[in-house]
Amino acid sequence: MKQRKKAAVAPSSSDIPTVKAAAVAVPGHRYWLTALVLCAITLLAFLSSFEAGFPMDNKRLLLEDRRLGEATAANVGLILRHSYWWPLGEAGLYRPFTTLTYLVNHAMLGNAAAGYHWINLLLHMGNVLLLWALCLRLLRRPMVAACIAGLWAVHPLVTESVTNIVGRADLLAGMATLGGLLLYLKSTETEGAKKAAWLGALGVTTLIGVFSKESAVVIVGVIALYEVIWWKERKEWRGLAWGMLATVVPTAMMLVARWRVLSQSLPPEFPFVDNPMVAADFVTAKLTALKVVAHYLWLVLWPAGLSADYSYPQIPLATGTAGDWAAWITVAVAVVLVAMCARWSKTALFFALMAAGALLPASNLLFPIGTVMAERLFYVPLMGVVACLVMAAFWLGERFGGMFHVARWMPVALGVIALALAGRTYARNFDWKDNRTLVEASLKAAPNSFKMHRILAMEMFAAGLTPGTIDGILAEAERSTGLIESVPDAISDPDSWRVAGICWLTKGDLQRTPADLERGTPAPPEVMAAYQKGRERLARAAAIDGAVHAAYKKKLEARRAAGYPVPPYEEGNAEVHQLLSLAYMRTGEVPKAVEEARLALSMHPAGAEAFRQIFYALATGGYLEEAAVALFEGVFVTSQASLMPDLVNLYKNLDK
Repeated sequence: MKQRKKAAVAPSSSDIPTVKAAAVAVPGHRYWLTALVLCAITLLAFLSSFEAGFPMDNKRLLLEDRRLGEATAANVGLILRHSYWWPLGEAGLYRPFTTLTYLVNHAMLGNAAAGYHWINLLLHMGNVLLLWALCLRLLRRPMVAACIAGLWAVHPLVTESVTNIVGRADLLAGMATLGGLLLYLKSTETEGAKKAAWLGALGVTTLIGVFSKESAVVIVGVIALYEVIWWKERKEWRGLAWGMLATVVPTAMMLVARWRVLSQSLPPEFPFVDNPMVAADFVTAKLTALKVVAHYLWLVLWPAGLSADYSYPQIPLATGTAGDWAAWITVAVAVVLVAMCARWSKTALFFALMAAGALLPASNLLFPIGTVMAERLFYVPLMGVVACLVMAAFWLGERFGGMFHVARWMPVALGVIALALAGRTYARNFDWKDNRTLVEASLKAAPNSFKMHRILAMEMFAAGLTPGTIDGILAEAERSTGLIESVPDAISDPDSWRVAGICWLTKGDLQRTPADLERGTPAPPEVMAAYQKGRERLARAAAIDGAVHAAYKKKLEARRAAGYPVPPYEEGNAEVHQLLSLAYMRTGEVPKAVEEARLALSMHPAGAEAFRQIFYALATGGYLEEAAVALFEGVFVTSQASLMPDLVNLYKNLDK
């Protein structure tokens, strides 16, 4: 009995890899059959992803980026010389290879969503096979390796990287991490020209990975982690030195290129409402980050509620509530389990630490990033977590199975779990069809995300306006502003207040006839109340916009003082002041409407309707010559012939 117990907990041969370790021998037909099955279940789980379109960031990054219009040398140059979000904004990201794949995607397969989804799915399948190959090599147990790869392949948490097209950056970074480690291991098993070839492939893979997403730098740490864990068995001094050289050099190249591009760009904006940790004190920020780690771990075990956004105040800053303590205890238990892996299985320890290391750069523990939480950030860490869970399941089955032969049924049990996960993934993919479906699904899992309520109001507004629908739209807009009402202006969000203001003005307009609006007939009390609420919310939007831009201007001044170039930037949002001018017109406060119109004009609004609104306010206030100048400028700035009749009519009135 004592000997049997000792054997049950002894490390397996997979915990003692040698320098010349080779993958376990698998008959050729079984090898290819397993690969085919893994690809098939991945395809089945993500068949519904082809129903998805371009929701959220996909529309801006794929349809509005002018660099993707045509595959030319000029556009390639723009991609290499500018940041990921240029010219749409700045987020401190430099991912030229990912953007180049979008360009190639568009050039070869057109701009239909299906082409992008096929590439994403093929990349994910490649990662599934790479994970299987790595597990097969480390564990030398084909069934366990297949279960790990299969469960990870269909886990719902990966949908934000696979079905969400712009999650491609995570797919490429994951491929570089897995592929890089396998290439490194091959390099340690060969000599001479073959060794140089494997190391060269490792360098190229690292280069592609780090230029696809910054988090791919973890490949350096993953290789080092592998050698540290099995140092006694391997003592691979030379191999590690060459591996570090092959990965550190491309990483340094990326860091230099990234610095050169970002130093010439506007400084990134990390809004408080996207990540409250940017404005929290050190201890609170780190405790909140640990709480988010627990959220990820809970979603691994129960991925029923998934969201594309966790904006303020869905994940509030840590204050020591019961929920906070539950999250911290979860993380503490995870840390203890990782420590136990050091005695139980070196392979499990490797996967656990790989998961932690892959999450660390995006965890807000080292430095704040642009989001408090995003499921796509767990794409690579999920590999390690799933590997540990599957290994533990098989170990428990073998250790305590006894007369019930649990170990024999373990693959069946894991297969049932995989089937359930695949079903959830299949259903989750439909949520990515468009903004409306994604927002509605996200609000079920994250009902306190102010941004999701704002976007839902915008989607409902665009779907059609009637006196019967405006109240529902207003409810969503007001819910959005209510969630951020207490946030100081300098770190708040003006768009939510702008949308609410538009909705209130629209509610008033729907209660009047077009003739009343054109003649400027005084509004009845109930309509005037709606106009006043719209004016109040637009005034708050203008105040927030001014405070946010003032705070950003200080960053720019500090940047200029440090000797860095400052590209042209907008002083404020002209549309907010244009809308506020309209609100003042509706409430009969013409002088204030003229003041806001002039302010909007000074910010050079580009749309024809913006110039028409400014003209309307100035003309109503009696400033006909200024109105003519504004309208004339609008004709030239926008090249919109629709403004010409207004200009002609105005000059006719000036001649009378």
